[in-house]
Amino acid sequence: MRKLDTKTYKLASIPIISGLLIAIATFSSWWFVQLIAFVALAPLFVVMKLVNPKHYYFFGLLFFAAWLLPTTYWYYNFMPWWLAGLASVGFVTLIANVFHLFSLSVSKKVSYPVALVCVIVAWVAFTWLRIRLPVSEDWWIPHLGYAAWHNSGVLQTAHFGGEVTVEAVVLLANAAIALAYIYGNKYRSAIVSLAIICIVSASNLLILSRSSAPLPNVISLQQMTTGGVDVPATNVDITLLIKNSAEALKQAPSNKPTVVVWPENSIPVELQEQIKQFASSARIFIVYHTVEKVSDKTYKKVVVLDDSGKELLRNYKQHIAPGEIGDSNHSDNSAQINDWLVTTYACYDMHYPDSVRRIGNADIVFVPINDAAFGTLQRNFHAADLAFRAVQTNATIVSSSTNGPTVYIDEWGVKRRDLPYSSNGSIMLF
Repeated sequence: MRKLDTKTYKLASIPIISGLLIAIATFSSWWFVQLIAFVALAPLFVVMKLVNPKHYYFFGLLFFAAWLLPTTYWYYNFMPWWLAGLASVGFVTLIANVFHLFSLSVSKKVSYPVALVCVIVAWVAFTWLRIRLPVSEDWWIPHLGYAAWHNSGVLQTAHFGGEVTVEAVVLLANAAIALAYIYGNKYRSAIVSLAIICIVSASNLLILSRSSAPLPNVISLQQMTTGGVDVPATNVDITLLIKNSAEALKQAPSNKPTVVVWPENSIPVELQEQIKQFASSARIFIVYHTVEKVSDKTYKKVVVLDDSGKELLRNYKQHIAPGEIGDSNHSDNSAQINDWLVTTYACYDMHYPDSVRRIGNADIVFVPINDAAFGTLQRNFHAADLAFRAVQTNATIVSSSTNGPTVYIDEWGVKRRDLPYSSNGSIMLF
């Protein structure tokens, strides 16, 4: 194994620091902290111009390890330790190969800016592929969009390509700062950095100031099943959901229809008559999660009852999470509630890019969620996915979870309301 010289040792701290800064941005729920993502990679791109080409892959390993290993800690919540380590470390060793493309500039036939653009294109293309290809589409591994999604101005670029366009903007911003340093000086680089931060901040404030689309009355409940994680709802749970819904309904105005959204909690068939009776007596629409057994298949689905207690809409869960018990079934139905075209999908389905097509022209998407087994950061990722889908489809998204995320995200991808994780409560949109 080659020994690193003193210069390389010093430079090696840069990819580690850059990776840790991206990890900090990924963990943050504040847009002004996530501004870090637009400058954190610039020093890394400068260093890649200076380092010996034989260390390109090594520097890639350092960067991706510093970023991805801390942000995949939640793998250990539901995987054996060896499998969690293999999944996260294995991905780091794979994606680090992108840094080999910096070698294009070594021969002098390609300039460094062109090589840097090639790295960015390959990076973004890799993200695009891995969230769509079989097997890799199930990997909930962070991309740069998760480190920047609270920046609502930049999030609008998701309309053109979802996660990958936001990632591309982050990479290009950092590349601009790096090139200003390499071909200019530190002052020019500082000016470019400041300009990018100001533009991103101004666009955030502009989007945050915009009005959200009107909604029917919506009540979204967050309630853990009494039996614990991944245990189907019981009569006790249904009674409590009905009680809490009825309490919230006292505050709902009567000039619009009211939709009550319940979590992904696998309500048994034998308990659904209670729900229908409640919807009918309270004259409300109810969104709930249940299972349907057909022969040897078990399909998970979300049902919407109308205000007479009759089924208005159902959609099946197409994507079954690793380790989850159930069978895939595709549907893309929607229905009208007064002036609003609504649809509903379960939990994990909203992580996948094909959810954009399934949402179609719907004005509102109701999403029951159960993320109880995974951890806080994964819930943040789930909320981020909802924000991407909102911008891509121009739809309002309201989720209801067992313990988070329970959120109201408007058509601009702005998280307007949410509940603290692991607490019972409700979001009331009147």
